[in-house]
Amino acid sequence: MKAMIKAAIAYLALSPTVAARCFSDAVDSARLQNISVDGVEMPVKIAQQGWDSGTLLATLASILIEEKMGYNVAMAPCPSSWACYKQVADCTGLSSRELPCNPGPKGSVAHLAFEIWESYAYGMPEQIARDAPDRLPVIAGQAGIGALGEEFMFVQQKTLIKAELENRNVFLEWYQIYNASRFNNISALFANHQDLPAPDVPCEEITYLQGEYMETYVRVTGDKDALVNASSGQHRCENGWAFSRLCRLQGE
Repeated sequence: MKAMIKAAIAYLALSPTVAARCFSDAVDSARLQNISVDGVEMPVKIAQQGWDSGTLLATLASILIEEKMGYNVAMAPCPSSWACYKQVADCTGLSSRELPCNPGPKGSVAHLAFEIWESYAYGMPEQIARDAPDRLPVIAGQAGIGALGEEFMFVQQKTLIKAELENRNVFLEWYQIYNASRFNNISALFANHQDLPAPDVPCEEITYLQGEYMETYVRVTGDKDALVNASSGQHRCENGWAFSRLCRLQGE
């Protein structure tokens, strides 16, 4: 599946530049227009995320805006969801989420972002509302375009029934499962990691197990042993997997 997505991204990224456009009735490239922001003409600027699904959506949007709506499009590379929030607000200082939003001219960075993960952009709306309230991005679902989604955990009905028949505790309030003190041996609830297939993305390559994410984790939990070393900013990995403190203490 991941290879298919990458192939689709490669095709879509190339298709607007070749003679055969995606749409047979595409607006001729010579007739493409700019938009005007505060009297300044510019292309529609899209924050292009660095992850596969975000890149795919940004590329699809650029094709539709160019070929069906007739506007020039430019991409603004966006490394993370919090950075996309700041880009759409035209904030300068994108090297850290902690930096205040000092907005540049309107439209100077990006106008649109088509995939934002709220868990990775936590606190950005509040920060921008404080620093530059007139630049606060509008969430798609509130503007009547796109969709506003949420993340959930799902449990099969047959699993709940089986657990009830076996008189086992099942916590429907999902957050309680993180309280490891409820279990004498939490490893009994999971397969041994050596029996699992290799993860699609190794622990070493996952960005939220590095850098400022790990700095925050260690600061909040005090779990310094999770780091490769004190200065690495990288979660310890084993066979491509990252283990919680309790799993590491239990040895499995």
